[in-house]
Amino acid sequence: MKAKTSVAALCLLLAACSTIQITAKETEAMSHTTQQKSPEYTAPEVLEKMLEFIRSANTPEDFKAKHVEKIFGIRMENQDKKYPGEFFFGTSPVKGAADWGWNINSFDTPDKNMQGEKIIKNHVNFGFFDFNESRDFSSICQTDLEQFHQSLVNLGMRYGYETEWGGVPYRTYMGKNIFIRIFYRYEKSKNSNHKCISGIHVTYRREY
Repeated sequence: MKAKTSVAALCLLLAACSTIQITAKETEAMSHTTQQKSPEYTAPEVLEKMLEFIRSANTPEDFKAKHVEKIFGIRMENQDKKYPGEFFFGTSPVKGAADWGWNINSFDTPDKNMQGEKIIKNHVNFGFFDFNESRDFSSICQTDLEQFHQSLVNLGMRYGYETEWGGVPYRTYMGKNIFIRIFYRYEKSKNSNHKCISGIHVTYRREY
């Protein structure tokens, strides 16, 4: 299946934006979006917004840009007319963490369900962005993986398994028609075993 993902979306898909070379055109588009008036969030606050989104994501419509914009208080933009269903916001600085920003996008992909019938999967991908590529997650690790895990369990999500994608480890969680990947990295300066969230991917995939 041919990928239907822009550079910005690929950055979020890998949850490792600091390692990807972004084109001048993409940088200009991201800068334009960043210049829009938007709320300033600390790392815990923006992760709380992701929990609010997950809590409210019950239908395919909840994965559209309009709903994400309402949750986060932002305005998302379509950056490529070839992909009219893809909307992006970023990169917005993380309040209190000068070297870090965050971004988010929503998009759809074609797929098949368990019966082999064609379906559309809806996605919302969130990621932290390290401007200086230091890869030190200390300043955005106030809400760590274990705390977020408990919040997801409290929402009724079931823990799935742990693996990696492109060298980035992640955990999976499942709810009703919802599949979640929580990407993480290890904190560098204080505790090498401390798992810090680097990206969150939420997919609506109704199988029946």
